[in-house]
Order: sequence, then structure tokens, then C-alpha cells
Amino acid sequence: MRVVLTQPQPRVAGLVVRVESAGHQVSTLGFQRIYDRLHESTVTEKLARLSEFDWVIPVSPNAIDTLSHFLSLRAQTLSSRVALIGPGSLERWQQAFEASPMEPPVQPAVTQQAESRQPPTRQLPLIPRGINFDANALLAEPEFARLEGQRVAIIQGAERAPVWADRLVQRGAQVTVIAAYRVDSIEPSSDEVMVLGEWLSQHQPLAPMVIVVSSAALAQACDAWMSRVLPADWRQALERCVWLTNHPNVTRTLQQAGWQQVQTLRPGEVSLLEGLESLG
Repeated sequence: MRVVLTQPQPRVAGLVVRVESAGHQVSTLGFQRIYDRLHESTVTEKLARLSEFDWVIPVSPNAIDTLSHFLSLRAQTLSSRVALIGPGSLERWQQAFEASPMEPPVQPAVTQQAESRQPPTRQLPLIPRGINFDANALLAEPEFARLEGQRVAIIQGAERAPVWADRLVQRGAQVTVIAAYRVDSIEPSSDEVMVLGEWLSQHQPLAPMVIVVSSAALAQACDAWMSRVLPADWRQALERCVWLTNHPNVTRTLQQAGWQQVQTLRPGEVSLLEGLESLG
């Protein structure tokens, strides 16, 4: 199967390897690039005090990557509880800090590498226990019902403040938002566009081409770029492709843009690979 990944760079590189390892052809369409802000003292000073907090909430796999990089540079651990938005972030947490089921276990003899992959806290991260995975679902958990005097650190991008942080404050928490990375908008490279065109010209109904989108922002950027840049016959060919998303909000964004073949999967790479197998 031919799979087009739109996840941010450079994080998409790891997903490319895993999808290729499952036997698929993979290309990318880049609409976002992530840059950490660990060179800024205002950011590193806040991250260095994370163990002073009762809860640390990295809001996305990008936030987990930044936190993992910072902790490895400082050989630092956490005593705080960690909460994550959903299973996709939990998978990334396990890949960053524990032996991943998709990778060989780290050998204890390799001291520096083993230390860099040790979980920063002994307690398992909390994720929503229901079927919905977003900030609202996390805040519905009983652990966040009453937070009088508790300190909560939210690790996120620099683009916007989390509106749900106010709800934590209303419940008595002292909230610190750490904008540990930034997300820049980019456009697909000429190589990516060339591969997309070749695949569309060779499209076969019995071997569907799949486009994977992981956020509403990426869905909007991808749809806008396709409408503005791609020839009309390319877009007609794309209408025969299958879109895979990890959240109902992303699915609705694509459907409202006019795309018909959209399927919603449970968040996470394991679910994505299972979804691709079901289409094959």
C-alpha cells in the first residue's frame, strides 16, 4: 500500500521507518516543522524545576520528545506525576523512556544509552480511561476533580495558550505553561510533490493510496494546499484516496472540506498499522 504521512518534521521520520517496516511504500507531505526552544534560558529554567510540580502534562508527542531531549541532556529525573492526552502520547512516552515493543530492548551494559531511556518517574502516566482522548477527557478524570494547592506544569508549543488551563486554576491548581517548542508552517518539497504526482498517476482502485493526518490544523493546511497548488486532475485522483485520522474532530474537518473517504482510528502508531492492514 502507498501511504502519505503528513505528521510534523522531523518526528515523521520515525513513523516512516515503522510504516515501511510493515511492508508499505511511504512518502511524506510536510506542512509543519517542530523546533525545540531548549537554547532559551527562560525555557530551560522552568524545565529544570519540573520536580517541584505535582503534575507534569506534556500535551503531545512533540512535547514528550522535547521533554525527553531535555532530561537526557541534564541526566535529570522527575518525581512528579505525569498525565498524557491519550494512547498516542503514551506510545511515544514508552518509546522515549522505555523499551519499545517495536524496537530491541536496551542492553543494560550500554550505560549512557540505558540511562537516557530510563522512565523519568516510577509511576505510569495517567491517560483518560474512557473512549475519548483529548484535554477535556483528561480533566474529567477523578485525579483532576479537586486540585487545591497542587502545582501543574503544562508542556506545549509556543503557538497558543491552552484554554483548558483555566479550568485547572478554577479547581485550585497553580498552573505553569512551558512553551518548550514552536511549530513553523512549511510547504511540501518539490520531491514530495513529484512522488505524489507519480503515485496519483499510477493509482489502482484495488490498492488504495492512504493519506494519514493527525490534527485538525494539518488537515486544514493539507486541504488548502491541495486546492491552491495541485492541478484539478490530481485533486480528482485524490478523491479516490482514503484518509486516516486519529480523532473525530480531524475527521469532521476533512469531511467539511469535501473529502468523502475518511476513517477515524484510535490514536497511536499500533492502531495506524492495524488500520493499514485492514485496508490491504
